[in-house]
Amino acid sequence: MFILGLLAWPVLSNVLSFLKPFLMALSYDESSGGFAPNFIDVIYPYFTLVSIAFAYAFFLLTRLIVVGLKRWLCVGLVVSYLCVSIYAVFPEDSIAYLALSSAHYLLELIMLIIGATIIYKNIPDISVVDSKGGGVSA
Repeated sequence: MFILGLLAWPVLSNVLSFLKPFLMALSYDESSGGFAPNFIDVIYPYFTLVSIAFAYAFFLLTRLIVVGLKRWLCVGLVVSYLCVSIYAVFPEDSIAYLALSSAHYLLELIMLIIGATIIYKNIPDISVVDSKGGGVSA
């Protein structure tokens, strides 16, 4: 789930970036000679909320940490990451966009490193389900 949450935003972003020119061609308004509002342009700022999946997966990973202070620091990272996920609502040339998107990237990188460390240290404890539905130690 951590890997799925990590990959959800970049995959969705790239798919939308690929589809955007085709959808813009469909939204050309011949009567006005310009482009009508595009569906992707309207909802694009809210796609950063897909980062909730990554934050939730990271939160589930922190449950593997036994020490309370480390767990609370990781929960603080999750909350901070979710708070700066609103950067796409601001115009791209604003200072708020630059500051929030940079903080979002930094927090995501920190969470990725910590999450990978947690997974690496707890590989024997993480179980996988085999084809018969029984748990098998990885």
